Amino acid sequence: MAKSVNDLPPMLREAQAKTMLVFEVFLRVQPENKLPVHSKEGIPKPDNCMGYAAVWDKLVAEDMVQGQTAIYMNIAATAAGLDWHDLAQVFVENYREPANKAEAIKASAGTRLYLADMKRRGYRPATRLTPDGLPAPAWQVAYAAVHEVLRQGAKLKAPAMAEAA
Repeated sequence: MAKSVNDLPPMLREAQAKTMLVFEVFLRVQPENKLPVHSKEGIPKPDNCMGYAAVWDKLVAEDMVQGQTAIYMNIAATAAGLDWHDLAQVFVENYREPANKAEAIKASAGTRLYLADMKRRGYRPATRLTPDGLPAPAWQVAYAAVHEVLRQGAKLKAPAMAEAA
């Protein structure tokens, strides 16, 4: 078994990220249910992740994603003048362990800002939080990347809005 998310083949790493997003949809649809757990790490086995990834791809293709993370991404993306599908892809592409301590610190900070904004708008991620209130390091890198894209999108949109006034 891989010791780190980074040790996983890219296809499986992407599948795990999509699995997390599918689980978030599960909680949105039926919050009283517990998430399926297939391993002691809380992440399904590779074959199961590939199945959940296919479910995610189908939900996206059918525009049926209704989880809180997806809804928040949609709201935040719209406010920043972006497409939420692009944010979901940023999340998937950045699902990995931090490369070093500096990146871990930056990911932690970006995740805290992202989660604070979600909470401020009345949403919560479906990830399992660690005792320090953050998701696992691989999720932090992904959330921080999404936060940065939203921040840059809002920054790029602001001058255009000022010019129109």
